[in-house]
Amino acid sequence: MKTITRNNLYILKLWFIPGVFCVFMGLIVLFTLTQAFRGDFKGLFHLLILTGVTSAIVYHTRMQAIREFEHLLRKDNASEVIEYYESKLKGYPNSNCMMIAASSLVAAFYGETKRAREIIELASFTDKIPLLKAQAMQSLAYISYIEGEICKGLELADTVTENSKIFSFAPGHKMMSLAASNCKNMGIVLLGKEDDETVAELYDGFKKLPLPGKVVSAWGLSIALYRLNKYNESDRMKHFIISKTPNFHPIIQSIEMATQIGTAKDRIIY
Repeated sequence: MKTITRNNLYILKLWFIPGVFCVFMGLIVLFTLTQAFRGDFKGLFHLLILTGVTSAIVYHTRMQAIREFEHLLRKDNASEVIEYYESKLKGYPNSNCMMIAASSLVAAFYGETKRAREIIELASFTDKIPLLKAQAMQSLAYISYIEGEICKGLELADTVTENSKIFSFAPGHKMMSLAASNCKNMGIVLLGKEDDETVAELYDGFKKLPLPGKVVSAWGLSIALYRLNKYNESDRMKHFIISKTPNFHPIIQSIEMATQIGTAKDRIIY
């Protein structure tokens, strides 16, 4: 079975129940509007209140989760973040593989590459669907980048791109595509072969991806923009990483090495 077909079937299974719920809610809305057109506004009034309250609860819960996660990423080591993944991903289909891939990645970003490799070996991804393989390959790609094996990391990034393919209208397509591009573009930047398209895609990732993805985008952008003599913007990206994830030492050190250490205000430009 083709990669894209297997991935789409997996996405379909994940979204089947939410999809049925959305259809059900759509029918309720349609019925309520029909009643309103006939002069009965009671149902519409109740629906608006319910929608407002539900939206407020969902928004508050989401923002609280984001703040909690951002706080954890400022911790001195990866342990609490890994515990967070273990607690939050329970109950999801293939949750063990998802938790292992995410935990391995964050351990790598903290510079705990040995631990990251040990974590990724806790599960076999051989017989898993391509999307799950892509998550494991992504972690291994970043481990390779951090260990200085850029070409190996790029080969793994190509595997991530291939295994992440789903139909463009499928839920999550944009985020998966951006994450795969981030992984590939980071290797390109580390090799010093970036172009305008690379920078544009990294900016897109910085704007739209969750925090770990933003940090990777900022990593690539800080280095690429420095080479374009855009020192202030390069420093802005570096300081974003330091403010959000101050203990992602390999990423910060990579930027400092690539930009010869220092900030724009320390440089005299003739």
